[in-house]
Amino acid sequence: MEYGILPKELADDIVLIVNVFVHPSASARKRIFINNLKTTRNAIRKAMENLPTVDDGIENAENARHPFRNDP
Repeated sequence: MEYGILPKELADDIVLIVNVFVHPSASARKRIFINNLKTTRNAIRKAMENLPTVDDGIENAENARHPFRNDP
């Protein structure tokens, strides 16, 4: 809403999933904030464009992963 992407009247009717990962050793708080802001804003923009579709989300749910997260 703040950036004009999400119409206020739709805010209660939209489901939005954002995958944000912060590496445990990350220390640049401002950089973390900026990265997470950009990621969240992009997710909202995609949601408003109906991307990904519900079918895409269901089909790819098991394969979703963060590109910078290292699996243990």
